[in-house]
Amino acid sequence: MHKKYTWRTAEKTIYPIKKAPSIATLPTQTFITISGSGNPNSDAFGRKIAALYAVSYAIRMAPKKGIHFPGSFEYTVYPLEGF
Repeated sequence: MHKKYTWRTAEKTIYPIKKAPSIATLPTQTFITISGSGNPNSDAFGRKIAALYAVSYAIRMAPKKGIHFPGSFEYTVYPLEGF
């Protein structure tokens, strides 16, 4: 079994803990996303975020439930990010 991938330690150049802003060159990555516009305090946005986390944790926990798929590995779920 592979060691758990922890983004906090493995990606310090992407997610640095600094008090000042910095510029980082990011590698190509794949994410589960939602898109839209409007009030982030709305019920609709809250439901979308809840679904996003439900999918993220289902994928993350699949190997522990005996569900394996190509390229899967144990990891720490990333925090919510916005653009």
